[in-house]
Amino acid sequence: SLEEYARVNRYLEGITAIESIGLRQLQDDIAVFGLRLRGSLDNVDRAIRLGGVLLPAERGDQMGQGALVSGPGDTRPVVLSYRLR
Repeated sequence: SLEEYARVNRYLEGITAIESIGLRQLQDDIAVFGLRLRGSLDNVDRAIRLGGVLLPAERGDQMGQGALVSGPGDTRPVVLSYRLR
């Protein structure tokens, strides 16, 4: 829903290790966000997990995905998947 999208967007914007966020794809109940990171990928993943809004998705779980760009000057896409709690 629009409320769930806004909730996730606000949550990700509030993580200090994330420099910027943008919606890359929205299809059915899957949203793919592109993130530019200030911190390490591990720190961002840890912060996302600690907040309790998003939970790690099992492989093949289609509840949600997030595409992360790993850091300044590094444009290799890394995909981490989460589902809304």
